[in-house]
Amino acid sequence: MGGPRLRVEVVSAPAVADRLRALDTTGLVTVLDRPGPAALVVSGVEDGRADVVVDDPDHADALWADRVAPFARRFAGIEPPPRTPPVLEEHDPRLPFAARRLLDRLRTHLAEPSWSYEHIGSTAVPGLRAKRFVDLQLGVTALPEHADLDPVLAALGFRVAKGARPDSRA
Repeated sequence: MGGPRLRVEVVSAPAVADRLRALDTTGLVTVLDRPGPAALVVSGVEDGRADVVVDDPDHADALWADRVAPFARRFAGIEPPPRTPPVLEEHDPRLPFAARRLLDRLRTHLAEPSWSYEHIGSTAVPGLRAKRFVDLQLGVTALPEHADLDPVLAALGFRVAKGARPDSRA
């Protein structure tokens, strides 16, 4: 497959990591069993960095089918996200924690201490109805060359949007 590979870090669950590797018949996913930049962190035990806890390899199949495989296909550009009208849902108190985990990963792997890393938008406001995704904002003093950031952002599960940069051709 020609698109980028989704990186999944698995902590304290070697059997889950092995099962996820076995489920990836497409080659779209890199399963890491060591710390590193990853779009999804799976743990076998409660862990503040983890997006999901899977303590039984049998539950890895559901994680694969419900989250990892669809995300990997979208990330690789094989299956674009559905074009549906936005839907406002009741406030989900888990989304600020998800935003914090993403911001911590960005802060750690971009290693730019002078930048600001913020959760913005409707999911950042307790009690407000919101669309089901988080908005993140990075404040930079000067925009660095994209070649420096793109591989790190891709490893963390972010894709460069066409037409979103001054140097973009689309």
